[in-house]
Amino acid sequence: VDVRISGADALRLVEVAKKFGMTG
Repeated sequence: VDVRISGADALRLVEVAKKFGMTG
């Protein structure tokens, strides 16, 4: 996992996670 992820990518991952019901 690349810990140097950009803010935009992080937000996008959150949206994807929500689709799978994996909200953090």
